[in-house]
Order: sequence, then structure tokens, then C-alpha cells
Amino acid sequence: MSRSLKSEYAWQLTLLTVLLLCGCSSSGNSVTVPPTASSNSGKVYSGQQPISGAIIQLYAAGSTGDGSAATPLLSSTVTTNATGAFSITGLYTCPTPTSLVYLQASGGNPGLTAGTNNTAIALIASLGQCQTLSTSTYVAINEVTTVAAVAALAPYATSPTAIGSSTAHSAALASAFALAAEYASTTTGSAPGSGAPAGYSVPAQQINTLANLLAGCVNSAGGSAGDGSNCGNLFSYSSYGIAPGNVFYALLNILSNPSSNLVALLNLASSMTPYQPALSAPPPNWSVALTTANPTLTVSPALLSFASTSVGSTSASQAITLSNTGSPPITGGTITLTGADSGDFSISGSSCTSTLAAGGVCTIALAFSPIASGARYADIAIASSASVTPIYVPLSGTGSGSPVPGSCTNPTTVYFVDPSGSDSNSGLSASSPWQTIAKVNAASLAPCTAIYFKAGGTWRGGHTAQGILFPQSGSSTNGPITYGSYGAGPAPIILGSVNEGGTPSWGNVASYAATLWRSASPILTSSSSALDIGNLIFIDANGNNAAGFKKYFTGAASPSALAGILMTQGDFWCDPNTGYLWMYSIANPGAYYNNIEAATGQDIIYLNGIHDVVVENLDLMFGGKNGINAVNSYNLTFQYLQISWIGGTVWGGHVPPIWRLGNGIQLWASASNVLIQGNKIWEIYDTALTNQANNTTSSAMQANITYVNNLIYNTPYNAVDIMDYGTGTSTISNVKYIQNTSINPGSGWSASQRPDAKGEHVGLETLSGQPSNVVIENNIYYGGYTGAWVQNTSAGKWNSASLLMDYNDYYQTGTSIQPFSNWSQWTNYSGNIWYVIMASSYAGMTLNGSACNVKSSEASLVAQGDCFWDTATGNLYLYSTTNPGLAYSSILATINNVAIVLVDVLQLYSSTQLASYRSYFGMDAHSFSANPLFVSATPPFDAHLTSISPARSAGTYLGVAVDMDQKLRPVSGPQDIGAYAY
Repeated sequence: MSRSLKSEYAWQLTLLTVLLLCGCSSSGNSVTVPPTASSNSGKVYSGQQPISGAIIQLYAAGSTGDGSAATPLLSSTVTTNATGAFSITGLYTCPTPTSLVYLQASGGNPGLTAGTNNTAIALIASLGQCQTLSTSTYVAINEVTTVAAVAALAPYATSPTAIGSSTAHSAALASAFALAAEYASTTTGSAPGSGAPAGYSVPAQQINTLANLLAGCVNSAGGSAGDGSNCGNLFSYSSYGIAPGNVFYALLNILSNPSSNLVALLNLASSMTPYQPALSAPPPNWSVALTTANPTLTVSPALLSFASTSVGSTSASQAITLSNTGSPPITGGTITLTGADSGDFSISGSSCTSTLAAGGVCTIALAFSPIASGARYADIAIASSASVTPIYVPLSGTGSGSPVPGSCTNPTTVYFVDPSGSDSNSGLSASSPWQTIAKVNAASLAPCTAIYFKAGGTWRGGHTAQGILFPQSGSSTNGPITYGSYGAGPAPIILGSVNEGGTPSWGNVASYAATLWRSASPILTSSSSALDIGNLIFIDANGNNAAGFKKYFTGAASPSALAGILMTQGDFWCDPNTGYLWMYSIANPGAYYNNIEAATGQDIIYLNGIHDVVVENLDLMFGGKNGINAVNSYNLTFQYLQISWIGGTVWGGHVPPIWRLGNGIQLWASASNVLIQGNKIWEIYDTALTNQANNTTSSAMQANITYVNNLIYNTPYNAVDIMDYGTGTSTISNVKYIQNTSINPGSGWSASQRPDAKGEHVGLETLSGQPSNVVIENNIYYGGYTGAWVQNTSAGKWNSASLLMDYNDYYQTGTSIQPFSNWSQWTNYSGNIWYVIMASSYAGMTLNGSACNVKSSEASLVAQGDCFWDTATGNLYLYSTTNPGLAYSSILATINNVAIVLVDVLQLYSSTQLASYRSYFGMDAHSFSANPLFVSATPPFDAHLTSISPARSAGTYLGVAVDMDQKLRPVSGPQDIGAYAY
């Protein structure tokens, strides 16, 4: 049952010395402070800090009913002094010798700023019969004694001052006081206590973990639910009706609802851990009870590390020793090698059998036989009837030397590329490197070849019509061709841009307008690229980037006409006929800006019909089209790349309606056997990751595609888009989007330029064919307008037979404002009616601060300012005698941020409506909505998880061996969701 409590962390102290132990120690059991005098006195501590000003009271349990008011016994108020000391000598009389008594300490200052009173302190210690107290009694009160007392006395407690029973239950109450003494000692302040029946054990780890959960609140200034403080987080996670106000009530609520918030509470307990040993994984529930004794298995050493071993050979064996330190025999033992490189390790011998007797010892020998060079990792898992099972022993080793013949673990040929090299060099060593991407593209490369660009180097490439770097095909039998990096330093940079910095690059067309500038020469020629500039990137002296604003012009290009279009600092237009770049600037752009990069209209890396390629450890920047565009290609790996400031190029010509594009990594048409992992992608015009097709006459097959451990932010359209459209019969199968983190879709450089900044984390869009086995799990969706956008549910495309979405954190809250004040965002629909593509959660629009005139249909728009939102198409229509971006200085649309949108059935669910969404759609049974508590959720983002993140251990095991940092993930059990493991 839920109980209301006031957040007070009071330390109940017994008769003589009362000790509060909280959170200064990082390891070990409770600290015991020995009694210093044989009188009814004591001290209150928080860790090693005295608690001053704590109010001390001795209570006799109530006798008028279960949870009845207890009787205070002290004849005057007692508080701790500046050193935490107090005395209750001569201040109480036992009601009867057998009266059951307990101590409480409430409030006080745990060593903080003078005047602090943490009203969340409310701790107790169960003492038993009053007649057992004497001048030699010593009591330590801390979080452990509080957990022990509350766990045992919960059926008879309603508040710190109301612990009691009816006459009929007096014997049961006495047994509960005895149980509290078995759980924890009030002499040492640690678990277990004494007196547990033979054959039973005290769950000390669980008691210590609950005590750690309280410690962070006690050792603070206090707080309330929702304020983000240690106490506030504790009270939020223990609110089952009315939020608790002190740690006693919080603990009582947790024990009354033991199966709730297991992960969140464990993470909170991990932020301060003075009591050890404690749990490292969520328990089945928070209940505290005696358990029958289980055998204990210990393993030594805790890990095995093998020396460097040549690939194809076997190391000397090393052994681990298993010992049964308990009394019953250990049975049912199974030994399994697991982990990313389990095939590199083997069990070379074992003296262990299916039963290990009490006190018995056996050994397991292991050997390391690397099949690849570099660091290799695995675990040996030992499952048994022991109390802790399975036990994992990490294994590691380093493979060195040549690969096994016939494999391509190490490239057989390596070419090195350095900006200071020469294309006349052999390229076969770092001392004789090639220089240019043109040389790389022209070379004839065999399978199992690597092209390594020097770390810290920068290349611009040849700016051909389609791309800059053109990977060549490897072989599924002889190995891929790898494009990566060598040497120390930042990742090699490949720019998809022309540099336009410096005053010589610009000439002022002063006869028309002092603010109109044109590039000194054509930026692009018909032989160098599709004639367009997707974006201008202005770079300041500190390396910070800002985007220009691309304008559209379809008439005859003349300075006088352009002066009426380019009207704000940074506005630009690229003439598709001449290749000249025009720009508005109050001074010469080369002088006004520290540097300017013009993102040209081609992909940075382009593959068409290519297979067996690895691209890794490169930095792709300032491309006007896609970072990587793979068309009808397969057997691909794109990993550990940085891709940023991509897109904006006009697609399909400069005739209205204008469409611009640009994705981070795009798989176009058919694609299969593709791994996209560990990439950081941000500031993209369109979508960070996508597999899509537009096949009106033939079918595309997209299969076996995995997006994993990627960090994505500031992508105005989507973080990931899975779709195909047209009249063909394309299919999507075995696509996984797992363990990714995306932040703030709907934001970024192009949000105010595109007509449809939808702000979706996941887009499952129009389908011509039938998808199957699409898995979207263990992802964090932070911010943005929409968590998941799902179309074609009514047509039976996306449903439980084709799609699995679960274990995701949908953190979309409140509302957002999307500007449509730029004329280039609006498309003419007919006559004086204009439209933009609106997010599905549209909630209203203002024109120069006043609401537009809402109408019921597009046909009813007849006067300036009339508006209509078509829920079926997503189009937002507005009546205006001229382009709305010119007619109004401010156009702002309000968006209700939602977790899930089922588009074609018009179902919208906010983050507080996940239960209704599950009932309707049958997805996300284990998903939730909570702030993931990143290290930093503001630019520059750090999406690593904090210790109390609810994303910790909130996911399911998906076989992902490492995280984005290549840190090992657990080989089984609950997983941290998102790209980073804690």
C-alpha cells in the first residue's frame, strides 16, 4: 500500500550511542564507533561527519492496533550538539519490562553549511524489549539498521512515530523485532545481525543496496520529488500515489511495492555505496527475507590475460581455480565460452566434475589461439547451483603476426595516403605515400587491400559529378577492401566542399547594392559536379560552424533581381547556369567570416553496385549531398566515422516545387548484409541513417541491415528512416536499429530552411512491399518532436508480425515552436493558397503574433490569414496574396511533442500515454519515458550515462558485444540502452 511521508532522514539511536553512517566511505562495511562511556549517551554521524541538530527520541511500540501510534519516552527534547553527541541519561522510564522500543533520529545537519537542516533524515533502530537496555548498551543507527527495522516491522508501521500492533498480534510484533536483529546488528550497524535460524541466511547484499539507496539523500541538504536532487530522485522513484517526504516513508513505499522501478532504484543506489557488498544487477524484487543457505563458489584469479600470441598458434595454458566455500555441495556445473571472440579461446583441461563437494577445489585450464591480430576478448561463464550464478571470468589476449592463410584478417596489401606525399610514390609504406584521392580512385585494387589515410590529414578530392571517393569491390571469399586511417591524431578529414575564404574569392557588385557579392570566378563547372551548392558553412576563429541560408531563384539571373532575394546576412544562391555563387553580406564575405566552405552537390563517398567494402575511422564534412551513398551495393561495413554538416543540394532541378536532400549514410535501392556501427552523425539536412528505395518499375530488396551503437543529433527530419515508395514490390527484411542514441531531431542548421522539419527519431514510412523482422530495441530518443512515426499500419505493413519495437526510452515532453518565416519554406498550392508539410502533432500557428484563422477545409480558405491543417496529408495550408514568408515577418507553429504517431490511423500518443499506445498497437511492452540523464544534454553533447540514469540495465540482451567506445557490454542479462554502456 502507498503511504504518505515527509522527506526526513532521522537517525534513530538507542540508548547510549547512536551512529549515523551514510556516504563518505566508498567501500567496506558500516563503520563502528565504539562506546566511550557507560552512560546513556551517544553520537550521530553521517559517514565520518557528525550530524548536528538531530532530534533524538525513544519510542515504545503502540498497542492499540497495527500501525498504531507509538509512545515517546524521553521526558525532554534531546538534540545532537556540534560534534554529534547527545545524552538521554535519566530521561526515560520503561512502560513495562517487556515493552518493545526503538530509537529515531530526525533532521539535522550532515556536515554541510551552517544552518542546514535536512528534514529528509528519518532513521530508526529496533532495540527489542526495554528491559534489555542498560548503561553498557551501545547502538549504532544508520541506513542499514533502518532497512533492517523497516523490512521486519513494515506490517506494523505507518510512520516513524506509528509502529505498533493490536493485542492479538503482539506476539507477531515481538517476532518482527527479533527478525530485525537477525537482519542487522545495532551494535556494529552492519548486516547480517545474529540469531538467524540454522539453514537460513540474511540477504546482506540486498540490505546494503537499500541502505546505499538512502545514503545519498541522508548526506545532503534534502529535497522533494521532481527537483533532481538525491532526495528528489529517491522520492520520485518511490512515489506510489503521494510522494514521500523522508527516507523512512520512501523505504516503506519501496518495500510495499517491491517489483517496481528495479533498474532506476539500483542506479540511484550505485551513486553512493558506503555499504558493501552490494548488488551489481537489479534483483527480482526489493523484498527482504531470510533465505535458505546456498553454497558459495569462488573463482581465482578474477580474470585471465594471455601474452601476445601469433595468429594461428596456441599459447601456454593458464588455469582458474574453483572453490566451494559453503557447506552444501555445488551441483549442475556447466562451463561455457562466450563473448565477441570466444572462438579464440579454448578449454585445454579440467578437473571439475558435475558436483563440487563442500570445501572442494577444482581447476579449469584455458588456452589462447588467436584467429586474428589485435586485442581479443571473451568470457568463461560458470553456471551452477551456487548462490551467485553464472560467474564470469573475463579473458583477454593479443593476436600478432600474419593472418591464417586464406583469410583477410590483415590486409595483404596496404597503401598509404598523406597530403604531403606524392602520387608518383609506390604508396606501399608510410615513408612513400600517395597524395591524392584521385590516385586512390584510379588505382586497381585487389581484394584484401587497405587504403589508409594519414591521421590529421585533410583531402578535398576531385569533385566529380557524383562523388569524391569511389570505393572498389572486394571479394566475399578473399576479403574486403578497407578504407581507413593510420598514425596518431584526429581522424583523416575528407571535405565535400570548395573553400571560399579570403577576400580575393569575392567581388562586390556595387552598382546594384553594396551588400550583394559574387564569387570572383565560377565555383562549379559542368565538368566538376552537379551545379549546386547545398550549403555555405561559416567557420569562426574558434572552429565553430554556422550555416548560410539558401535562397531560390528561377528567373533570369541579374544583380538587380538577386538584390531583392538576398536580403539577410548569409543569404546565398548558386547560379545553376554559370556556377557563380551570389551572397548577401554587409562586408566582403572573405573578410567578414574567418573562413567559408561551400558544400558542393555530390556525395563524399559514392558506391554503385559495389560489394565487400569496409569504411572506417574517417571524418566526412561539408558535403552538399550525402555523406555516404551506397546504391545497389552489399556486404558493406561503415564504422567509427564522423559525418557532419551534410546536405542541402537541390534535387530534381531548380523548378518549383524545390526539393533539397542530404543524408548522413544512405542505402539506396537494393542493399544487403550491411553493418553501420559506432558512428557519430550530426547537423544533417535530412536524415542521419536510411535505407530506402524509389522503384516504380522494378523491385529492390533491402535485407540484413544493422544500425548499432550510433550517436545522432540535430537532424531536422529523422534520425533514421526505413522506407520505400513507388509502385514496385520492394521488400525490407531483417533490419535492426538497436543500441542507438539520438538527440533533438527537428533541430540543426536546416530546421528553419526546409518545409518539413518533422523531428522524428524513427521514421517507418510509406511501403510498397511487405516488411518482415524489423527490430527497433534498446534505443534512447531524447527530445525532438516525435519518438516514432509509423505509416501503413492500417494496410498491414507495420504491425506485430513485421515489427518489434521494445526497450526504448521515449523522452519527448512539452511543446516546441517551429518557424516557417522564410519564403523558401512555402510552396504554392493553387492561386493564393500556400502550404508547408507539418508535423503530425501540430497545435496552432501565429502570424506576426496573432493566431491564424482556423478553417475546416482547404476549400474554405478565402481571406488573408485563413489556415487549415489536413491531418490526412500533414499539409498546413495558409491563404496569402503573396508568399507567406514575404507577407509576414514571423510565422510560428506550435507542436505537441509526442512519443508515437501512427500516421494513417491518426493515433497520437504522448510520453504519458504509453499504456494506451501498448494496448492499441501491441508494441514497446518494456519501453518507458524518462530523462536518460546524460553527462551533458546540451551542446556539445556528451551522451554517456550518469550513474543514476534510468537507461542503465533497462534493455534486453541483443548480442551486441561492445558499445560505441568499444567497451565490452555484458554477455547476458539486462543491458544499458543507447550507444554507450555505463
